[in-house]
Amino acid sequence: MFWKKKAQDGGSVQPTKQVDSNPFSDEEARDFLVEAERILLKPDAMQQAAGVPLTPIPLREMLNVDVMDAANALAALLQGPNGMYRKTAAFAFGQLGLDDEQILTLLENQKNNETAKGNIEAIEAAIAALRLVPRRTGSAELHRRRVVENLYEGRAWDAGLPQQ
Repeated sequence: MFWKKKAQDGGSVQPTKQVDSNPFSDEEARDFLVEAERILLKPDAMQQAAGVPLTPIPLREMLNVDVMDAANALAALLQGPNGMYRKTAAFAFGQLGLDDEQILTLLENQKNNETAKGNIEAIEAAIAALRLVPRRTGSAELHRRRVVENLYEGRAWDAGLPQQ
């Protein structure tokens, strides 16, 4: 689930689920590329042993230099040993919006091999988002992030999105 932290009067921070009719108030949807980038810039020993590469530059910069290198780094993360990192990679693929047949096949294969329910749901959300709002249609990255989040949370894919 996606959680926001909301400060209470006493100054403590409590996790609260967002329940507005518009799931996207003024806050942006989670940026999965940033999360994946943090992992790929400093993978732990277990990730490196499993073949997750240390990326020499941030993922967003890699996308500007060589999209395939960035996709391959995310693919290694998607297939790595850490379940939370696999989920992050799945969401990041949905956010990227690259609906290349190789990426869709990779996601489908990973879904078939995945055992964690939340990760399977994340992969399904990414695949659906890639089919609904791929980058090639001109969809904005923020729009794709929101679609992935909506699908994962079980909302209509376009809930809270501005009309295009």
